[in-house]
Amino acid sequence: MKRVCSVVFSLFVAVTSWGQTKPSAAAASTTPLNQPAPSAGLQDQPSPADANDLRMQRMLRLYGELKAMRSKLDEMKANAAKVNDPALKQQLQLENSCGQ
Repeated sequence: MKRVCSVVFSLFVAVTSWGQTKPSAAAASTTPLNQPAPSAGLQDQPSPADANDLRMQRMLRLYGELKAMRSKLDEMKANAAKVNDPALKQQLQLENSCGQ
């Protein structure tokens, strides 16, 4: 059993050290050393800085939409206050309060 464990451990060490060796000269010429090679699964994903920019743009767009909705609601409330018919006025006030 001890011998099997030592063989497995030796293979593990050999495989991990083999994976950490320097790339060959042909591979080094295609990829600069200071830039990591893009992996196939990560090419479509934005970098963290780009993702943060996208979140900020979305937040600003939603904030603008919310501001427009609030101004439209205020306009609807002002129009409801001008109505003289009590039934229609109550209906408009109910519709305006559902939006809050």
